[in-house]
Amino acid sequence: MSGREPALTARGRLVLATAVLLLLAGTALGVWALVGFGLVVLSLLLCMYLAFYPAALALWRRHVEFSWRVGAGSGPLKTRTAAPVRLVAGGVIPVELTVRNRAPVALGEARFELMTSSVVEPPHPPGLPARTPLGLRIGPRTEASLVVETRVPVAGYWCLHGALVHLRDPLGLARLRAYFPAPLPLRTWPRAGWRAMLPAPAVPHARLGPVARRLLGQGGDLRELRDHVPGDPFKRIAWKATARTGRLMVRELDQEALRGHYLLVDVGASMRESREVRSKLDHAVELCATYARAALASGDRVGLIAFDHRIHRHLRSDDRAAAWMRLAECLMDVACPVDPELTELTDGELVASVARYLRHQEGVEARIVGAPKVDDARWARIVAGPDGALYDMEVIGRTVGKLLLSRPGAEAGPGAQEIRRLVATLGSDREMAELRLFCRLRGIELPPRRTSGGPAWKRAFAAALEQVAEMRAPQRVLIWSDLRGLEGDLTMLGRAALLARRRGHQLICLLPETVAYARLPPGEAAARAATIFAWEERRREQTAERQLECLGVSVQRLGPRDGIEAVLGRLAGGRGRRRRR
Repeated sequence: MSGREPALTARGRLVLATAVLLLLAGTALGVWALVGFGLVVLSLLLCMYLAFYPAALALWRRHVEFSWRVGAGSGPLKTRTAAPVRLVAGGVIPVELTVRNRAPVALGEARFELMTSSVVEPPHPPGLPARTPLGLRIGPRTEASLVVETRVPVAGYWCLHGALVHLRDPLGLARLRAYFPAPLPLRTWPRAGWRAMLPAPAVPHARLGPVARRLLGQGGDLRELRDHVPGDPFKRIAWKATARTGRLMVRELDQEALRGHYLLVDVGASMRESREVRSKLDHAVELCATYARAALASGDRVGLIAFDHRIHRHLRSDDRAAAWMRLAECLMDVACPVDPELTELTDGELVASVARYLRHQEGVEARIVGAPKVDDARWARIVAGPDGALYDMEVIGRTVGKLLLSRPGAEAGPGAQEIRRLVATLGSDREMAELRLFCRLRGIELPPRRTSGGPAWKRAFAAALEQVAEMRAPQRVLIWSDLRGLEGDLTMLGRAALLARRRGHQLICLLPETVAYARLPPGEAAARAATIFAWEERRREQTAERQLECLGVSVQRLGPRDGIEAVLGRLAGGRGRRRRR
């Protein structure tokens, strides 16, 4: 994107004001020495401005190019570093910035201001603080590079959008700013530090998979004979023992089964509330990915259900090599939502956001300056934004479609599958589905939904438990939710939990403590409000915990600093010890 005309800095404006003051004072007082001195200062300022003007011409004529790439060094990406670069949440991501000056003029010292997604840490030179200015000296017909480091604390789809380059003349009298769009998507995977948790090869009993399952009826080793209780099936009565004892007896058998794991993740608005950058949902995504990788490495099957007001994603239980990748991609999708039911965005607001992005990044103007006539056929392809501005969907759709198809494997890859899924969600509006997918791939952050809980949330929670209860093999069901909206009638949820427990499933709810994740503003009044908020949240969590325990669900509390080791330790110890309140 070409830069504008050079502008005077604060120092340059001071010099100009001084020259004008000298000219006026000399003319008014008749002191020609002051007039001459003012003319000299003004001439020097004009000469410095004209000497700096070729730098602006080089930008206007696109003789200066900016690019960056993940990694450092020369050569292809896979050979630039000793080890391949893995974009993992929280890890160091090296980025190499390159500026090519094809013009015969020197640009001097250039300072960079990098435009990134909101969660991306500002890139900085290695070993220096995050806010360190980035600068390069660019000579004539040269190429200059700079290696910086950045971090993305949470998993998802983010982007480095471009760089705002600031140029100044040697005396600091004139400045020039130019924005270079260079979108670099960052697809950061969840952290999964699972190797330290794997059982040793010599300890096969530490494996999570085969477990003893108590059954009633046929097909296993006899565990015990007990008295008949109401609800036991008639066909499971042990008739010989009944004849011998004179009272009804029932057989209980032991059968070894492969235990599976199901992760139920609440992706509602309350789970996205954060203290700093990482929210309760981001923490749940990290712990789910780590737990799933440990379970898959132990040979177990893992499934996932993401729910809010309905079930948004359901990955069937699987133990294949690609199961973790599919599960991690699903977690990344719900962490960076673009679905209409998970985002607080109308079609007009979506079109306006994409149009602004295309204007700044691609130089494509889709805004219509003058409204057409009332009977004009173009109104069928015009969408109004939230501020009343009109946008041409023909231009936006053509540009977005071209950019989506420019990706390798776009016709049959995950992008096409995502478009089909979004089309099924939105009905038949494929254009809006393409715009939402484009927002995900380019890191355009859409505002998430602000409301959560209610009867619809309880119905979705019960439906998720019912789908897990359909599994015949025993499952360890981990529910990651803050239980916002559990108040009221729990009949449907109780039936689903009872059915799951009768099938031999173990139900565990991992409850993130809202107070530990909440943002606490400074100030005395804010502190009093925070105290009231903490008291209400703890009372709500205690009530929800008692209600779940009445349904046979074990509840474990989590904090933002709890890792997967603490989670597994509490699960291995049964109910465990509650956190002090």
